[in-house]
Amino acid sequence: MDSEREERRKKEIPGWKDEFDGRPQLPEESFGEFLEAKVARNKDKPYLYFEDQVITYGELKDKVSRVANGFLDLGIKKGEHVGIVMYNCPEYLYAIYATNAIAAVHVTINPGLKGEGLSYIINQSDSKTLLVEQECLENVEFIRNDLKQIKRIIVLPTAEGKGSLPAGYITFNKLYQGSASIPHIYRQPGEMTRIHYTSGTTGLPKGTVARFAVATNFPRDKAQLKYQHTADEIQYVVLPLYHNVGYNDCTNRTLNVETTCGLTRRFSARRFWPEVRKFGCTCFSFAGSMPHILLKQPPSPDDKNHSMRFGDGYAPIGEIRDEFYDRFGVILIERYATSDGGGGLRNIPGDKKGSIGRDEGGGRLVTIMDENGKECPPHIVGEIVSRPRDGTPATAEYYKEPERTAEKVRDGWFHTGDYGYRDEEGWMFFSDRDRQFIRRRGENISSLEIESVIDKHPDVLESAAVGVSSGFQFDQEIKISVILKPGRKLTPAELIDYCEPRMARHLIPRYVDFRNSLPKTDTERVQKNKLVDEGVTTTMWDREKKA
Repeated sequence: MDSEREERRKKEIPGWKDEFDGRPQLPEESFGEFLEAKVARNKDKPYLYFEDQVITYGELKDKVSRVANGFLDLGIKKGEHVGIVMYNCPEYLYAIYATNAIAAVHVTINPGLKGEGLSYIINQSDSKTLLVEQECLENVEFIRNDLKQIKRIIVLPTAEGKGSLPAGYITFNKLYQGSASIPHIYRQPGEMTRIHYTSGTTGLPKGTVARFAVATNFPRDKAQLKYQHTADEIQYVVLPLYHNVGYNDCTNRTLNVETTCGLTRRFSARRFWPEVRKFGCTCFSFAGSMPHILLKQPPSPDDKNHSMRFGDGYAPIGEIRDEFYDRFGVILIERYATSDGGGGLRNIPGDKKGSIGRDEGGGRLVTIMDENGKECPPHIVGEIVSRPRDGTPATAEYYKEPERTAEKVRDGWFHTGDYGYRDEEGWMFFSDRDRQFIRRRGENISSLEIESVIDKHPDVLESAAVGVSSGFQFDQEIKISVILKPGRKLTPAELIDYCEPRMARHLIPRYVDFRNSLPKTDTERVQKNKLVDEGVTTTMWDREKKA
């Protein structure tokens, strides 16, 4: 940071970092005070565009204050865990900020989850209160008897306001009856703020814990500064708010920098550019195959008629970066990181094509190690690991799972479970993931999540789920290989019908492979690498073709 910027920072608001990181919440400050300071400077400035709504900073504070006091009136206390099962909407953000205001813990849950996958997260997270969008209420009612710790369920009515709520549920609108004076309840550094769930490679989802921490300034690569989020940007948030990137775009990034974001309910290639034009968005974050899907849309004379400047994402886009820019005039930037805290690389225009970036001296040191903890020489594949550059150990925490936490952080390094190599100049290249791990449309999926449901079917003896190529680089479709019990009959369509009410849509396999045996080791472990290498055969049933 140059001396002029340093002097300016000292004269401005305490805690101001720079125009790219904004002013974070201070350790001695309640969230209520933090939000009041933002509103004092931006009362009439738009904070959020959503569909036809324009929500100013002043209106944001009013809604957050009322919801926070509504929580307190219901008996929700500091430190209590509040689960949120909603699709993107303003009320989602009110709920997040309201839990911050009363120093409760919000648990962000994929609204597409069903059955055991949903009940596991609600129970494992120790959520006492559940906020549910009416669209998702049927899935919650399906598992209601399994939710032993839930004290209250608050339901956000449908946009049309139709449909009465079953007895015992509280309408979200009741929260607006709370006081408009925001609570000032303080957290100490280190207290828990959020739990978000990320699928494990071989087990059930892990609850990644976020704690209130003192923000720090990291050195920046000057070449990257023009691709940072500034107060002049309007972020288009297309990723779900339960996803770590979507969450940070709408909360930390927008509020810290005191700018505006445009929020869409779900990613839609059809709505993408019309909403970008409507909101005046200048940047967006992406994951999975989003850029590929946008490129597959029919060309239009309006392809460059927009204000979008760049996209910043967590997916390999080297092979389409030039094509995307030529068609839409938008620069794509590739990042490498994991949702539970590992990684920290970025590939910007001018960097080596195909690389996920290289260590540029930022806040994290990223390297590649072999199984003995030694740094790999160039072109030798090893695990991608990272830790803070200041020499302090890496940190990660999975809620109530110290063993899985210890497995992830070893010898001071965060082990991503991803593999790659570097060249002589230090550019890093992604190689492979653990083959128990499936990556589908930007979602991390544990094969065990799928198998645990399918194995409960009365006709199924055993199953194995793997990821197979989807046609997009590093994105996969799900193949389930199934052995039936002797004498039983089951069609692929019947198996999928069984899955529909019991698992999230993104977990439902595309390919069904009935077979007589699974490849196994001498210790009876399924050799999933062989099922991956086998790919898709002509004898398998394809859900999309209904064949």
